Formats: sequence, structure tokens, C-alpha cells
Amino acid sequence: MWTVKSFSELTATELHAILKLRVAIFVVAQNRVYQEVDDDDLKARHIFKVVDGQVAAYARIFETPDGAVTIGRVVTNPAFRGQGLGSELMTQVMAAIKQYYGDLPIKINAQEQVEGYYQKFGFETQGAPFTYHSTPHILMTHAAMNEPSKS
Repeated sequence: MWTVKSFSELTATELHAILKLRVAIFVVAQNRVYQEVDDDDLKARHIFKVVDGQVAAYARIFETPDGAVTIGRVVTNPAFRGQGLGSELMTQVMAAIKQYYGDLPIKINAQEQVEGYYQKFGFETQGAPFTYHSTPHILMTHAAMNEPSKS
């Protein structure tokens, strides 16, 4: 079952499992040194699936200061890769964006190697690659999920 929670709704056990997975992948496995846990966690909605007591897939979404919504820390636990959870996760992420931030455009800083993955969900590449936290990234955008009303 997929779960969507604000920071204050997360249990201590859920938060620990989420942070453990994020640090294992984005800091240790990718050999990057940066402040992985940040203040955006406090305002984000956290989307995840627990399987056999482990976070199998996770992402967070939140509104940015420029009036867009962003997706971050998108990850599938290596123990659960190859089972389609990445696509399931993005389906859940896009549904949550539509529910909570549907009138806002979406802007993400995607790691360059997953540009094609996001394109499958309607994201368009904007501009040239850039380095963010020592890793090549690309800005990608998606129109707001809710259609403007026609009156």
C-alpha cells in the first residue's frame, strides 16, 4: 500500500527507514557529500511504500518559493528494483501532485541519467545540464495537473 504523509504525520520508525534509504543511495552509493536531510523535509509530503518492513520506494513533493511544485529524493530500494516500483511511485507522485498542488506547474532538477525516465511521465527538458551536489542534473518541467476552468 502506498502512503502519503506530511512530516508531522510520519512515525519515528517511518522517518528512520526513509532517511536510511535516502542516505544509503544519494550519499553512500553515489559517493556524494552534501546535507541530504534538509529543511524541505519539514514542508514536504512524503510518498512511500513499505514492503516486508522496508521502504521499497520513496519520493517527496513540496511547493517551491517560486510558486511551483517539485519532486525530490525519488528512489527505489535496490532490494526491490526490477519490480516496476519506480513507475508505480511516479504514478502515485503525479496523483498526489494533482490532489495537493494541482494548479501549480512542476519543476524538477533531475539527475541527468534519469532524464528519459521523467520524459515518460510528460516532463520536458529545459536548458543545458548543470552540476548540483557534484552530480550532473537537468531542469525539467511539466504543466500543472489540473486543467484551468473554462468559464
